[in-house]
Amino acid sequence: MMRKIVQKWSSRLMMLFLFTWLAPSAHAQKLAGELAGMWSDPPHTATGEFCFAWCTDAGMEDLNRLLDNPANDARPFAQLSAEASK
Repeated sequence: MMRKIVQKWSSRLMMLFLFTWLAPSAHAQKLAGELAGMWSDPPHTATGEFCFAWCTDAGMEDLNRLLDNPANDARPFAQLSAEASK
């Protein structure tokens, strides 16, 4: 009789364990559908490169002024960025 009681409780404990273990797993699988999207760095931009560590409003205005000027189209970005950071 004692053996049947132990078997009964062990099977109940096993079922309880399975339900508590499977329920969070099923919930995690359901949430995986919400992770859609782009998982990489955004594309590089001139202002992003210029302000990588820090930048000022005056520096941003100078960089935009230099980039908008068609006379600077042949100049490399590094040169324009260095001029704007002064």
